[in-house]
Parts: sequence; C-alpha cells; structure tokens
Amino acid sequence: MENVTRLRLVEDPPDFGEAVALVELMRSLSGRWQFPILRSLMSGPLRFAEVRRANLGISQSVLSHLLREMERDGFIRRTVFSERPPHVEYELTEAALDLRIILDAFQVWHRKHQSPSPRHLDFSARQ
Repeated sequence: MENVTRLRLVEDPPDFGEAVALVELMRSLSGRWQFPILRSLMSGPLRFAEVRRANLGISQSVLSHLLREMERDGFIRRTVFSERPPHVEYELTEAALDLRIILDAFQVWHRKHQSPSPRHLDFSARQ
C-alpha cells in the first residue's frame, strides 16, 4: 500500500473582496509622496507649510492635491481653526497611525536592500 500525503494548501477559499480592498489600499499609498507625508505627520498635527518643509521638494500644488486625496481616503483629518488669522492643521487618523509598523518595516527593508536613499525617503530624521 502506498503512503500518500495530502497537503492542504488553503483552509478556506481566498476572499476576493478582501484582495481587491488590499489592492485599492496599496494604490492609494503608492505615489512618491504618500509615505513621506504620513511619516511627517506621525509626531502630531502640522500646518500646511510645516508638512511641506518636512517633505523637501514637493510642490505646493502636489501637496495640496495629495492632502485632499489622503483626507478622502481616510488617512488624514483636516481641521480648520476659525481664529484670526484662520489656519488649518493636518493630522493622521487612527487608521493611518496603525500604519506605523508598516512604515517602519519598509524602512528596515529599504536599509537592508537598497543604496542610501534621497532625503525625502529617509524617514528616520522625522521621528
């Protein structure tokens, strides 16, 4: 009698909806500036100019567009203060704060496998 070993590769069939949601999440964070913007806001709320200073090289129009997109996607909360003069602050939502471990893992991977990065990708300076 033959000894046959059967492998069970997948306990349950994959959840297609979950895979699609993960792909959409990766798309929403796949641009050049999304991770650096998230990282710059990890320490707390910042005004627009402070976010821009923390991400050298980003234009005002690109930053404005990305902040709106990231707010729409649920990563950033925008608060308008109606004082004189009025100002706006940006901060991370709880969902975005939960990405810290992923950002840290990307940083570790990058240091291990890539050559030194340009300043806008070096997250360690902003922690």
